[in-house]
Amino acid sequence: MRAGAAALPEDYPWTGHCGYFGKERIPWLTTDLVLNVLSPWIGPARKAYETFVAGGMGEGMRSEFHVGSHEGRILGDDTFADDVLLKTRQKGEREYSLAEVVGEVCAHFRLSEEKLKAPRKVRPMTEARAVAAAIVRESPHLRMTDLAKLLARDLSALGKAAQRIAAGEGRWELVGEMVGRMRATGYECPKL
Repeated sequence: MRAGAAALPEDYPWTGHCGYFGKERIPWLTTDLVLNVLSPWIGPARKAYETFVAGGMGEGMRSEFHVGSHEGRILGDDTFADDVLLKTRQKGEREYSLAEVVGEVCAHFRLSEEKLKAPRKVRPMTEARAVAAAIVRESPHLRMTDLAKLLARDLSALGKAAQRIAAGEGRWELVGEMVGRMRATGYECPKL
């Protein structure tokens, strides 16, 4: 549903969803384990399953489903993923490092890394740190705690700054542009 392949779970033919509801018998699907976790009785278990699925239908993208090789699209080691991408003539997206995020932000805001790390709460440093936090927040392979440690900043303050960037359309577009550039090539902080 998140990918737009179906409007409702039961509309997608490659799922066991209808099997859990008892609407379809799928010979290879064992529903007992999941349903027994929800309730020892089949009726209440199916109702609990329905409630669980309905509760997740309004959720947007969940980052835990987009980690691993190539944004979670491919399950397997890097060699296997590269082989699959080669056979399908797709390019893998390069993962960028925290140093590259800091470098890209420094280059855009024309700051040195030292100024970005400085304890002062003035523009453009605060805005640059917020953009860096927004990039890290949206990058499943990076951790906000690592950014907080690198910048010697409070983790919750960086999280709030990232939320402010996500709420403002102008700077959110900047985050997307920076991520695109980092996937293509890395940056170093300018010496200012």
